[in-house]
Amino acid sequence: MKPISVFAAFASLFLLTSLLPCRGQWLTEQIALTPGWNAVYLSVQPNATNCAAVFASLPVEAVWCWNPPLRAAQFQDNPQQPSARRPDWLYWRPESSPQAFLNSLRWVQGGRGYLIKLATNATPLTWSVKGTPVLFRREWKAGAMNFTGLPVAANTTSFVDFFQASSAIGTMRANNGEISQVNAAGQGVRLFTPARVTIQPTVAYWILSHDATDYAGSVRVTLDYGSVVTFPAGISARHVLIRNESAAARTVTVRSLASESAPGFQSPAVAGAVPLNYRELDWSQSPPQKVYRALDPVLSRSVAAGATWDLELSPSRAQMAGGGARCQSLLEVSDGATVRQVVGVWAE
Repeated sequence: MKPISVFAAFASLFLLTSLLPCRGQWLTEQIALTPGWNAVYLSVQPNATNCAAVFASLPVEAVWCWNPPLRAAQFQDNPQQPSARRPDWLYWRPESSPQAFLNSLRWVQGGRGYLIKLATNATPLTWSVKGTPVLFRREWKAGAMNFTGLPVAANTTSFVDFFQASSAIGTMRANNGEISQVNAAGQGVRLFTPARVTIQPTVAYWILSHDATDYAGSVRVTLDYGSVVTFPAGISARHVLIRNESAAARTVTVRSLASESAPGFQSPAVAGAVPLNYRELDWSQSPPQKVYRALDPVLSRSVAAGATWDLELSPSRAQMAGGGARCQSLLEVSDGATVRQVVGVWAE
């Protein structure tokens, strides 16, 4: 039996812990809700995960989550209203509801779409959800409508723009594309001009995928392991992998952002930002040597078509505030045109 490397052991440990609720790197998402049905996509993992706590401040009548078996199509026909008779739906109602004993949805997970129903006489409101950013990951089901949001910045990207690098997901009728938006009655309304429709980052849509794919936009952001860039004691290097999946070079920007304050309950306080260094080749030396440089507030690189920018990061612990407390930050990764993702960072 081969010995397990130290890196592999740490990778396994943090892969395991990434499955647990994450506590840190806080960001508040603002979600507009109106009377009737609202198709919502959460790109943050709320600090409190049980439905009663997450929806406590809302005049909610019901919350539904599409949860089909892994090997089943997410929709064989046109989008329909949720129904308790369809086993692919999980649902939650407040404890005051006579139907609350039937609740099958217990926990709220970031990176998923939800149908939230407010009373028809409710006042429109903005729902503030504080949590840890969740990287977009999607296993698109072949030959089915998939219910999901997309990792974009507000008011910048159309459906045609976002899916231009995908052969599995069409957007126009000419390539058998189909995209629907949920209306206040809970019905899917097909978008016939997706090139003119701007994707809203907090909205979930029904999107047809012809083939199985894990498409995440023309620029894909992944980590070497886990879902957050973590630097516990003994870990000094992590990798953010940024792949250009389009047919042309793209300029990708990594921007350092401050974490918001921690929500308090079972959450380590934010001692300060994580001072980060990144590794690159120093061409002034012969031969070129890899050196660490301080990460600027904004760092940009041109990434060739099909290439991956391996951004290796390391914390400057000597500059960290808090005397061993947890420092927390955020990194925004964007191509300035179609994709925007936010990654949590913490170090001890």
